[in-house]
Amino acid sequence: MFDSQQQNSQTAHKYKKIMKRLLKGNIALVLVLEEREHIFKKKICSKKVCVSNTHIFWDPEFADVKLWQTWVLCQELSKLVLTRNLPLILCGDFNSVPTSSVYKLLSMQRLPSNNFVAFRKDLLGILPSSNKMRHNLSLKSAYDSIGEPFCTNYTGHFVGVLDYIWYSTDHLKTISILDVHLGI
Repeated sequence: MFDSQQQNSQTAHKYKKIMKRLLKGNIALVLVLEEREHIFKKKICSKKVCVSNTHIFWDPEFADVKLWQTWVLCQELSKLVLTRNLPLILCGDFNSVPTSSVYKLLSMQRLPSNNFVAFRKDLLGILPSSNKMRHNLSLKSAYDSIGEPFCTNYTGHFVGVLDYIWYSTDHLKTISILDVHLGI
């Protein structure tokens, strides 16, 4: 992802700072599930779906890292599912609210501008410009028809939505959802 052709000490120092900021552990698990039907030991039907679960970095001060992790995840999922024409279910803790750049990237396949907190937090130049922050996954939130729930996280210092279920609209559709109600 980064141009490491230059070997001067200034570039090496910046590279180390970038890697220290970005390397926050694994961000996703991806698997392809397959249903097979057999009649007399002959495979006659095979249905596949790609399921991915993620946990994006939590710290609000790292909005640039959250966006970068989400963008890289989308790039890798695109390579896997689009070349194989697989349905995709992407879910997890994105640690980002619905007004964030992470949510906008997932829902719009691009970012409309650089006017997000993530770009202001990107002091090391980790992120490409917003017009390059794109992916080819046609994703929709499972809660799109009724809006995201009131909250998926309820703690003493934060109440809001951080967790999502996304699916590829080319292959799947929502037929039912369970609303999240508070027992207050």
